[in-house]
Amino acid sequence: MAGKNYRRYVVDSHLNLTKKAEDALTDFFMEVKGLDEENAREQVNFCDWFEKETAVKWFETIVRDGGRVVGYLRCLRFPEDPTKWFIGDVHVRADHRRQGIATGMYEKTIEMVMKYEAAECIAASVHSQNANSIRLHEKMGFWNTRQPCRFWNCYFDEKETEYHKWLYHH
Repeated sequence: MAGKNYRRYVVDSHLNLTKKAEDALTDFFMEVKGLDEENAREQVNFCDWFEKETAVKWFETIVRDGGRVVGYLRCLRFPEDPTKWFIGDVHVRADHRRQGIATGMYEKTIEMVMKYEAAECIAASVHSQNANSIRLHEKMGFWNTRQPCRFWNCYFDEKETEYHKWLYHH
């Protein structure tokens, strides 16, 4: 990541999530998604619920500046297709944007997905009016399928399309 050296790490189990870490993520979702505390805590616990419901692998890439979460990205394997992964809930706090945080989270996430030999594709939902997201995905090698986004039984805005990045294992 350009500029400041942020601490980024991957979480793939909330079983050991400390109260302090849960509170930091809750605060983050309240700010970046405009959620109340109850709904923000639901976002924090989504992956645990998802894994129990589908028995599917997931992880999150989190960026911290000191003790404050400033970037977040969730990555989930498609329940019906072990070759395909989905990136969602990508957020960076407004006061930390344009510092390479989203790019760094994508790089770390792609690195993690590449550890799974069955992985062939990463998909992401991109809103047609989000120019920054479109530029980021194109920079990271994603292409617009021009198809509606589909992941499990999740709802997507009709203006979102699915972007793909093919993975090549060496």
